[in-house]
Order: sequence, then C-alpha cells, then structure tokens
Amino acid sequence: MSTYDTTRTALGGKHATRMLCDEVFRTLETYEPTSAATLSGLRSLRAPRGQSTTEVVVTGRANSGTSGLIEALNAINPHGPVVFREWDHDDDNGIMLPIVLMLFDAAGPIGSTELGELRRLNKSVDKVVFAITKTDMHLNWRQVRDRDAQLLAIHTPRFTGAEIHPVATPLVHAANDRRDADPHAAQALAESAGVDALHAAVLENIPAPGTDYVARNVLWGITAALQEAQATRQRIGRDIQNNPEINKLHRIRAELLRKRGVGRSDDLTAVRADIQRGRVELGHSINEWARTTAGLTRSEIDALDGPHWATTQHEFVRSPVSATNRTTPAPRNTSEHSLTSVRCLHLRSLHPMSPNANNRMTLRRPN
Repeated sequence: MSTYDTTRTALGGKHATRMLCDEVFRTLETYEPTSAATLSGLRSLRAPRGQSTTEVVVTGRANSGTSGLIEALNAINPHGPVVFREWDHDDDNGIMLPIVLMLFDAAGPIGSTELGELRRLNKSVDKVVFAITKTDMHLNWRQVRDRDAQLLAIHTPRFTGAEIHPVATPLVHAANDRRDADPHAAQALAESAGVDALHAAVLENIPAPGTDYVARNVLWGITAALQEAQATRQRIGRDIQNNPEINKLHRIRAELLRKRGVGRSDDLTAVRADIQRGRVELGHSINEWARTTAGLTRSEIDALDGPHWATTQHEFVRSPVSATNRTTPAPRNTSEHSLTSVRCLHLRSLHPMSPNANNRMTLRRPN
C-alpha cells in the first residue's frame, strides 16, 4: 500500500486523522527536520465550528470562465449551505479551506500555471473537485480532458483517477432564456451545461459537520513533505549510480577490500606455520640439551675417584639438613641446577647416607 493509500484510509476516521498526523510528523522530524520545522506551526490549527455555510473556493487558469461559473453555481440554491467564491490572498496556501474547485480550460491541456496550483493543493487541501470549462466552444474537449487526467496522474499521483466534470456556462443562460417558451429544450440545455451535475459533485465532497478537515489538510501537507524527501533521495541515488567517477571509486574500494581480506588470510596462515615450526624446533632443542646434559653427568659421576670424590662429598654435605629446615644455595642458572640435581640423585642411589654425631649426613665411601 502506497503512502497516499494509507493516508486515504486514515482519513475515514474522525480521531484517527489527528493521531496519524502526529505520528507522521514525528517521522518527518526524524528524517527531515528542516521540513518538520516549517510545518510544526500547522499542527495546532483546528477547523472552525458553528458555521452555517461552507465556502467553496474556485481557482484555475485566468480567463477560464471562473466568474460566470461561480455565478451559475450560486444561483442554483442561493440560500443553501454552500457558497462559491474565488481564491484570494487571505486563503494563503489553503490549509484552512474545506474544499476547492479547480477549473481547467478546454482550449488546451493544463500548463505550468495549473501544475503549480495543483502542487499547492496537493500539499494543503483534502477535498478537491475538478472541472473543465468552455466545452461548448471546443469540440475536442474530450481529448483535452483525457490529457489533463494523464497529467494529473503524472504530476500529482494523489489525484489519479479523479473525475473532471465538463461545464459549459453559456448554455445555462440559454436554458434560462427558453425556460418559459420551451421547458423541454431548456431542460436539455441545462443538462448539457453540466452545472447542476458539478454542483451535486461538490455537495457530495463537502466535509460532514464536526469533521476536523484542517487536520486532514495538515496530514496531506506532511505526507507531501515525506514524498518530496523520498523523491530527493531517490534522485540522489540515481545520480550516484550514474556517476562514472563514483562508480570507479566503488570498484576501487571493492578491490581493496578483496585484497585486504586475501592478504590477511595469507599472513595469518604464515604466522601459524611459524609458531608450529618454532614449537617443533624448541622441542628438538630441549631434547638434545637433555641428552647432552645427562651424558655429561654420567661421565662425571663415573670419573669421580680419589681427591675428586672428597671434594664432591664436601660440596654435597656442607649444608646442614634437619627435619624442619633445609637451606640449599641457589644455582647460578638452570643448567647448573639440573646438573646438581642429577648428581645428587646418582650419589644417593650409589652411596647411602648415615647421620653422624653432629646430625650431619655423610657419605660412606665404598671399599
């Protein structure tokens, strides 16, 4: 469902219009704060109450027979609930108008003047009725009317499918002149004029009493602002897509991202391989060092004899050992600590220790 269809659906309820108006305005504030600031003062407007008549404002191209049509419409029911008048400067953008009658000329399709008027009505008036004048003077008025309907759908999609009523004001005067002489001919001329049918169409679109038609007008204004913002962004998007320089930058960016990902994967694989290789080499180095150290230790133990044995015994027993405390000089490095530990283990296994009179552990030299 389009934005216009959503708005039309909401206009069916009396209170839903004002609620939807506030909701759409908050959306406009989020995405288009400048437009929202322009329309913020319109939200407090309310439709006047207690009016006995409804004014229908008539607008359109100059010399389209506006004054004569207004006179003919007001003459149908002079004391009725509807009064027709021309658009004036006090109407401003039409936000306070309940209904507007837009006139087209059968002399040719609508131009820039009518299109500008239609854009204004699209933003500010809920109820708009369309008519094409001077159909008695131009035999091709049907083709002109069809073209006007196409232009309405193109430039103001909200009015797509709107009926354009044909009107020939001079035929009204001719019907009045023949009313007494030939009533049947007068009635035929009045029907051909189309003024009565236009008057009835206007009455059908008059807002019901108590309807907040100003809220509806404001809602259309906010909706139009959202539509303009959307159209602007779409136009910018098309310009970006069709710009060769920007497309070139997009391709360069995509290529850089692709290469960055490939390089990162290769680097990560290389680092992991280096770490694994380092682990293997470190394991081999430790095993080689352990084998070398163990061989040297066994060679030294096997070579212990004579004065060397006394020196080793002295180094081993020079620190007192008790059940509660044992102090061992800190080795100068890890290799020395490992070598000393291995030596002690071999000495303990080969030469049992026994305590002496001074609570010292001495090694018994084998015979």
